[in-house]
Amino acid sequence: MSSALRYVLASLASFSISFAGPILLHEAFGVAPAVAVAVCFATTFVFNFFTTKYFVYRSRGPALREFRTYAMTNVLFRGGEYACFSFLYLVIGIRYFIANFVVIAASFVVKFVVYDVIVYGKRDGGSSWKPRAKVPPQVSANGG
Repeated sequence: MSSALRYVLASLASFSISFAGPILLHEAFGVAPAVAVAVCFATTFVFNFFTTKYFVYRSRGPALREFRTYAMTNVLFRGGEYACFSFLYLVIGIRYFIANFVVIAASFVVKFVVYDVIVYGKRDGGSSWKPRAKVPPQVSANGG
């Protein structure tokens, strides 16, 4: 199974927390939408580190180093996602669950590339995004 397919599977689980979690917290427990989204973003922060490190990229790198890199990139992602959600929900007035869906979907592809290149890309000497070196054709001893 490719890392891209594993990323999709892990993202489906993460999406359940990020998307369904706030709806459950708000609709069943009366938590304010902005707070519910923030709580679920924080929950997915921890969940995603473990699933990307051990399941998606199967990294064997030092956990502490990778966690620091993951944390820095993820804080930027989560801050940006929350800012975008807040803009869509509070400023534009889009319903909270639609705003949340749009933000989660938009960051999906960008995160796969960033995690592969920046967070776990040093695991085997480089990212899977680097083009393979072209090997020149072999010439036989008889010139043909």
